[in-house]
Amino acid sequence: MNTKKYFPVLLAGIIATSGLTAATPSLASDQQQRATPRCHLTASEPTTDGRYIYATGGRKGCGNRLEWVTVSLWRDINNLPDSLAERRQINGPRNGTWQISAKCHSADDKWPYYTIVRSAKGYTVQSAHPVLC
Repeated sequence: MNTKKYFPVLLAGIIATSGLTAATPSLASDQQQRATPRCHLTASEPTTDGRYIYATGGRKGCGNRLEWVTVSLWRDINNLPDSLAERRQINGPRNGTWQISAKCHSADDKWPYYTIVRSAKGYTVQSAHPVLC
């Protein structure tokens, strides 16, 4: 058997095979990154127990810390600026869920309320506006 004749083919096969194995870890890390949840803010629709209104906001899937995140509860007023019911600033958060509460404005007078979550990076998320106490 003439090895000089088959050597280039053998060498090409070895190079091609080693290239595939080297590419496998890269492919696995790409799939792992897609499976990892993206960093995002959350704002849940406010709830009430009749005396207090509760708003919950958070930050999930993040690996870095931020300077601050605020969770705010707002009363939606038609044709006027909305009224801030409560706000909490969390300094240096990575991930978490935070709840704030405010006393109901009036048992007889129902208003829409909503949650806003803001980050130091400028991202904002807002909940729906359910009508509560």
